[in-house]
Amino acid sequence: MGKETISMYTESRTRGQSPSYGQNLQRLGKELMTMDELTTMDGNRCILQLRGLGPFFSPKYDLRKHPNFKYTLEADKKNAFDIEASAAICSAHSPAAAYERMEQHCRLCRALNSLPEKQGRRIEAHYLLGHSQTEIAEAEGVSIASVNIAIQRGLDAMKKYLKNYC
Repeated sequence: MGKETISMYTESRTRGQSPSYGQNLQRLGKELMTMDELTTMDGNRCILQLRGLGPFFSPKYDLRKHPNFKYTLEADKKNAFDIEASAAICSAHSPAAAYERMEQHCRLCRALNSLPEKQGRRIEAHYLLGHSQTEIAEAEGVSIASVNIAIQRGLDAMKKYLKNYC
């Protein structure tokens, strides 16, 4: 995960015929978390690392609260994945259609990567990782309004990029 710098200050004193006194200041590298700390971490928290930010603690997201949870197997057994049906659907698509989907994905990735770091990080956290704007604002220590503005400006810039370059 990385290291942090800590300062260790020590003092020593000897007594006797010729007493002496010493002070020492050391700068040491310490792991951000040891394996023991990771294994005993609260089960309701996780460590997130978003582009441009160092790792930080976050409450675990309850997947049952996600708007698309209703489409999962855990929500309804009728949502089970049928591999035979999926294979039949995939074989019905032409290679040209598959290539077009791949190209569209690449264009979206290029548009996202063209954004300033802050906008890209916030769009990624909101749309790809499913974090609310409130969660992003709390993690970054900024207002919800600034997160909202960055996301809107980033989406506008992506639309412009896609219109001009694709």
